[in-house]
Amino acid sequence: MLEVKDITLRFGGLVALNAVSLEVGENSVHGVIGPNGSGKTTLFNAINGIYPPNSGSITFLGERINGLEPNRIARRGIARTFQLMRVFNGMAVLENMMLGLSVQDRIGLAATLFRLPHTRRQEREMADRAMDILKVIRLDHKAKSMASDLSIGQRRMIQLGQAMISRPKLILLDEPAAGLDPVAVDRLIELIVYMRDVLKTTVLIIEHIMDVVMQVSNILTVLDYGSKIAEGTPAVVKDDPKVIEAYLGSGE
Repeated sequence: MLEVKDITLRFGGLVALNAVSLEVGENSVHGVIGPNGSGKTTLFNAINGIYPPNSGSITFLGERINGLEPNRIARRGIARTFQLMRVFNGMAVLENMMLGLSVQDRIGLAATLFRLPHTRRQEREMADRAMDILKVIRLDHKAKSMASDLSIGQRRMIQLGQAMISRPKLILLDEPAAGLDPVAVDRLIELIVYMRDVLKTTVLIIEHIMDVVMQVSNILTVLDYGSKIAEGTPAVVKDDPKVIEAYLGSGE
């Protein structure tokens, strides 16, 4: 589904990604791990168009996407969550969820101003779809609550729901377990498996909590200092000497 081939991305004299390649298979969960500063989030930013790579290519469903703007990449079926919370505290939970449909929203200005019948119908459909996702993430009982009243874990779930609601082909999850308690982490694992097995959505995930990526990932790619140092199944990667040294140091 996604092929990243030999991408290099520089910020001045800093090489943030150094000829990184990976392939993400359809209906899989592909984990990206590595120490802080290894280039994981930069990789995501390259995939969804925030930082175009200096060289290399990124293809999605056989079409090259590097060089496209983020909104055009999103409309091709790639959704994204971020490390930092992107939930509007001054809006209701249902309204926040409906924002995830904005990438597909085609309601014109005149239709919105004059409240034309098809506009009202589309708004009802969007609200119904948002409620369906709220049920999946078990927050339908909070639909009318303000987002500011939610816990950190619940707001993380809202972000996940916003990515799911547009029915993307590929979701990029950037540390979705950050700040979650153990119960919420277990629920997150269930949701990722649900996305892959039920919604048939492919997932590319960055995560520092090893229990999460080890349980859900079909394949893991490991980055260190902007380069790929290992790749394989979780069972293989966890015992790789290069991976152990990257996380723990050589001990010298």
